[in-house]
Amino acid sequence: MIRWLHHFARAAFVRGLHQGGWGVALAFTQSGILHGAVVLPADRSLLSTSKQFIVSSSVVRPAPNTFEPVHSATNTITLTPGRVVILAERIKTLYLRLLGTTDQWSGQIRLHLAPAGAAPAVPEFQRTLYQDGWQYQVTLPERMAAVDAIRVMVDVLLEETAQRYSRRATEIPLWLRVGMAEMIWASDGASLTSPANVPVVFDTLHPDPFGEARALLQIHTPYTFGDLSLPARRQLAGEGWHVFRACAHVLTAELLLRPDGPAQMREFLRQLPRYRNSELAFLTAFRFENMLAVEKWWTVVQAQFRSRDRFRRWSTPLSIKRLEEVLMLETPKAARPQRLQQVVGELKLGDQKSRLVQVLFQLRALQVNAPPTLVKLINDYHDAILNYHQQRGLDSLSPAAALETSREDIILTNLRSQLDRLDTILVDISLVGETGPALGKTAAADPPPVRPPFGLPAKLPQLP
Repeated sequence: MIRWLHHFARAAFVRGLHQGGWGVALAFTQSGILHGAVVLPADRSLLSTSKQFIVSSSVVRPAPNTFEPVHSATNTITLTPGRVVILAERIKTLYLRLLGTTDQWSGQIRLHLAPAGAAPAVPEFQRTLYQDGWQYQVTLPERMAAVDAIRVMVDVLLEETAQRYSRRATEIPLWLRVGMAEMIWASDGASLTSPANVPVVFDTLHPDPFGEARALLQIHTPYTFGDLSLPARRQLAGEGWHVFRACAHVLTAELLLRPDGPAQMREFLRQLPRYRNSELAFLTAFRFENMLAVEKWWTVVQAQFRSRDRFRRWSTPLSIKRLEEVLMLETPKAARPQRLQQVVGELKLGDQKSRLVQVLFQLRALQVNAPPTLVKLINDYHDAILNYHQQRGLDSLSPAAALETSREDIILTNLRSQLDRLDTILVDISLVGETGPALGKTAAADPPPVRPPFGLPAKLPQLP
């Protein structure tokens, strides 16, 4: 039955090529039955579901029925007409979802596959202005890295969106081109570049979309917004290129996460043709007063991103630092803050009540933001202090000082003993964090080979 269905699909596809029945042929291609093995005649092309993409090919040999496993962004995949038309539509669906809009395309995009050897080293892009609008032509090599295939599709989609209402060629900022492609690759890259009938299975949590960016920005200083808008050559070569990718990824994501982020991003694309300087379009669309305000906002975003993990919790070192600050108290007799268990007995009951209530509140707030490694420990600190608070009668409206001296000493001694024991555990966790990977951090993987920006022409130095 399966073999018969496969032959039927192949025959229907070929018949569609000769009779113009693209609906039948494309339906079988999208279902994953055909595997893209049929050669597309030179005088024929495939039309995508939305009719925006037209795919042609000068490849004359059939593609193999097997697909390469895509384990990383740099893995090379073999493109076929059927695969390209499906990939383009999938990427456009995610692109529109990020921008929070519907499909309103006006410029048709022609994608041409060139055979290995005759194909350009990187995709070639051409734009042509006709009386009724723009049309775009992209020549793709038959084999290319998975992430490169996504990048070139995002590039041409951004250009088409920006130039819908303009007759002047527009340059899309490099950080937006890279950032939007990184968002799509990081969240759906493996499923996008896999064949339609091959499931993608994760045996644990879904991979952190910002895992690579977080690992890079924890060991490298992020670029300023000015650097991202006008990057220097050294910032786009070697390790600098990976840092640029990470910064562009985070910047694009944070802009889209703003309350009106998708609408402001669409406005930014509409404003780009009106300005020679993309920064002026950025100020207008995202409603910043000046570039200083942009840099301040971006600095805060960097700090928050670098100090938190994928679940928005603080990293282990930062959480330990905050916990140490909470557990220190100031007293009139001491020149500097000291450990809570050392000085709490010197305070009057009224002062103890106000200070300890504040400490308990801060511990609860810290527990919400701390990584799992510290949650139990913070809770133990909270319970020990709360127990003392209740035994001393500080939870009442008017705490009484009628406890016997011996009883008071026992309660205070128990508190000091418990807090000293917890401090020992805290030191052990701190040492593990210094010598091994902390839970709040992501171990940095080997960076992929450097790939220079490509796709739409940018006014930047040509990279090696």
